[in-house]
Amino acid sequence: KDKHLVFSNNNMTKKLMNKIYYIYDKINADNINIHPQQIKDYKVFNSKDYQFSIENMEQKHNFKISDYKRLLKQNPRFKLVLDTTHANEEGTLNKIFKTFKKQIVYTHLSCNYYNHLHLPLHTLRPEFLKPLEIIKKGKFPIVLESQIGTDNIKAYQREISFVRSWLNK
Repeated sequence: KDKHLVFSNNNMTKKLMNKIYYIYDKINADNINIHPQQIKDYKVFNSKDYQFSIENMEQKHNFKISDYKRLLKQNPRFKLVLDTTHANEEGTLNKIFKTFKKQIVYTHLSCNYYNHLHLPLHTLRPEFLKPLEIIKKGKFPIVLESQIGTDNIKAYQREISFVRSWLNK
């Protein structure tokens, strides 16, 4: 049977987190991002020694801005990863950006077109990029999270080049 990973106060979570901390230290990572629907117990995370975040999720998970506010208030050491595709899917990008501006640790940047999620920006017409303009006001790193779907590096290089240019306009 397909089991989904849930972070709770059990031995499996503790072993997994120890491996994650080991990797975090080895690569000098800045953050550990966890999807909030996978967290049953926030106390299992060593948020004193490691930076954690939750991410705004797809509509199907039924999280509202008030849920993220509550989770971040209850876990003040956690930050937020702003996923632009998920926020655009719900039409809440501006509201999430303004509400959590100081708590955003980085953004997952990509676009959506109707029910297609995590599309690369360079493939879309300019009007589909307009809702993303608010990201340019952020003071946080940007991670490209696009489903390019090719083993050809040129498409990835094109996306990086396009996004750099777009961010500086």
